[in-house]
Amino acid sequence: MAIPDWFIEGLCLLNCSCDYGCPCEANADPTYGQCEGAFGFKIEEGYFGDVRLDGLLLAAT
Repeated sequence: MAIPDWFIEGLCLLNCSCDYGCPCEANADPTYGQCEGAFGFKIEEGYFGDVRLDGLLLAAT
């Protein structure tokens, strides 16, 4: 089974409890023992196979 082509482009906002440049994103230890944060993403243009993703919003903690 082939994996469909995919593409997303949009705006991403991140915030966490680490110092600026969150070390967790580079597989380093969190600044203060545990990284707690949230992010949001607005897909301005995108697709997964034949499915359009334009305008979708995503948020996670």
